[in-house]
Amino acid sequence: MATLRTASLRSRACAFAIDLFLLYSALMPLSWLLHQWAPGLAGGWIDIGIQRCLPALIVLACWRSLGATPGQMVFMCEVVDAKTGEAMSTRQCLLRWLVFVLSALPLGLGFLWVVIDPQRRPLHDSVAGTAVVRCSPQRRYSPSLPETVLAHWRGDLPLPVSFWLNTVLILEPLLLLAAWLAVEINVAGDRLRLCSAALLLIWPLTLLVASWSLVGSWRSAVEHLRQRHGRSWPMAAQLMLAVLTTALLYSTALDFLPRVGGYLQLASGRDPLGRAEIALSDDRARVNVRGPIGMGDAARFLSVAAGANELRAVEIESSGGRMAEANRMADFIREKKLRVRVTGACDGACSLLFLAAERRQLMPGSAMGFSRDTAGIFSSLMSKVLAPGQSAQFRSYGAPQAILERMSATAPGQVWHPSRDELVDAELIERAPQTLDVALPAVGAAGALGELVETLRDNPGWYWTEQGHPGVIALAATRMDAARRDPTLSDEQVQSEGQAVISALLPEVLHNVRNDLRADYALIWRKQLRAAREQGLNACVGVLSGDAAAKRKLPPEVVAEEASWLVRVGMEPDAQATPRPVNAAEILVLGHQLGERAPDVLAGLFAATRKRPLASECDRTIGILDAVATLPNAVRPVAARALFQ
Repeated sequence: MATLRTASLRSRACAFAIDLFLLYSALMPLSWLLHQWAPGLAGGWIDIGIQRCLPALIVLACWRSLGATPGQMVFMCEVVDAKTGEAMSTRQCLLRWLVFVLSALPLGLGFLWVVIDPQRRPLHDSVAGTAVVRCSPQRRYSPSLPETVLAHWRGDLPLPVSFWLNTVLILEPLLLLAAWLAVEINVAGDRLRLCSAALLLIWPLTLLVASWSLVGSWRSAVEHLRQRHGRSWPMAAQLMLAVLTTALLYSTALDFLPRVGGYLQLASGRDPLGRAEIALSDDRARVNVRGPIGMGDAARFLSVAAGANELRAVEIESSGGRMAEANRMADFIREKKLRVRVTGACDGACSLLFLAAERRQLMPGSAMGFSRDTAGIFSSLMSKVLAPGQSAQFRSYGAPQAILERMSATAPGQVWHPSRDELVDAELIERAPQTLDVALPAVGAAGALGELVETLRDNPGWYWTEQGHPGVIALAATRMDAARRDPTLSDEQVQSEGQAVISALLPEVLHNVRNDLRADYALIWRKQLRAAREQGLNACVGVLSGDAAAKRKLPPEVVAEEASWLVRVGMEPDAQATPRPVNAAEILVLGHQLGERAPDVLAGLFAATRKRPLASECDRTIGILDAVATLPNAVRPVAARALFQ
């Protein structure tokens, strides 16, 4: 037998370091993915299998089939029978691994056997009768860097060197760095300018290095097959190279290139999402946020909020934005125990602000949207990896499990809009109030007036009336606060004092809305008078006069109809209309439908009965409204215009 060329201790140590890196760079993500995707299976024997048994199986398979691990292949080493120089037997492989593990247990003291052994073999080689030797390379190549680069490109290097060293060891860190940068930008939304500039440099560099690595490794595998050194390992390498190439091309075409414009803007300091409009209300009690939450908006939000004397609420309408910015805003909202009032769409990052609130209110016509952001690199794979972290983030702000499960089931980039009932069931919001009544602050409570203003704004009827008639809520809150201070007045009287403001505003509102909305209110007025008549003549006269206290005593479903009508008037963008009197042709139509005197009877009936609410007018007005209710749909709006002119 020829004399064996024993590998140096340095080359063996370097090979061992490479093997450790390769094993755990693959196995640690596998273990982490298991914990994220199937937490019920993680822990215990599963983790032991991944961290202990799987590495053993991989190493044993390499020794038995290849005679060396990837790290040993890189340094042109192989493990052989120390006596014959032939390949190890299965028994030697198992014994070598077992003694290796035992040598490592007592703080690695077993490895010191190399000092005692005359052939400088460690304990596991001595016991197993094996040796790590230098093997002849398939081809000789220049050690200089330029020629090594060219040799790899031509496929002249040994397959283990090309695949493990020049592809896996070089490409994996670049891919991990690019993925981290993309996640920081598209998911975390942090360090946007720096990460965008870095990604614009790293990804093209990664593609350049990948082209060199993948082509050279493929050519080396082809050469390995041509020289008939075995088929299984080069074919497995080619399969992995093909998968990696496909993933790179897919991610470049569908993830990176569509976002290049946005990355360029971010790198220059401009957010392609835009910036939110952030302003303090006139009474300095609310911060209004409108638009996407972009780069720097958290700092602007905190700056604006710092100027508020008694900040109580945040009103928001946003299509989403940067999670890092939303996190800072949400932390402030939670720290200050503010309420959040959603007045339009509130998707993605906006939902964090909603969840962080002490009290949450979803105005009619608004909607909550929960979503998962795409990573921007290898999105289909990274979406699963990032999902648990995103769920944990939302859970920390109080998102219930039912919401998290539904959000996790939503495809990345898509938005799930839960219904109002789903949000109520999840205890994120309360059911919308059906009337104009609101919760009253404690008698003598500090800041009662400001609290009344915000409580009124939480009520949909009050909120939408305020949109068309600014100042209504402030006036009502002032009157209610004054009434609250009067010990002789009950809570019902305090409520009536505030609602009297809207009752006084109704003639103006009815005068300036569309005909169909007037016709709808005519039916509501009829129901109010009929319900009041059943309570007695005095109650009916009170409703005729527009007395808020009398209207509050009506059945809840009747009271709710007027509040719902006020919401409709405020929400519909074209609800307002230029008033015009009933013309001659319309007078003829009304006379034909209701009698000759009908136009005169209808004209200004609402305003007239308010000025002189006589008991005799109650039944007469109900009769007139009953007749109007029987009119054809095309004629009823004309009659309503006459009623409320």
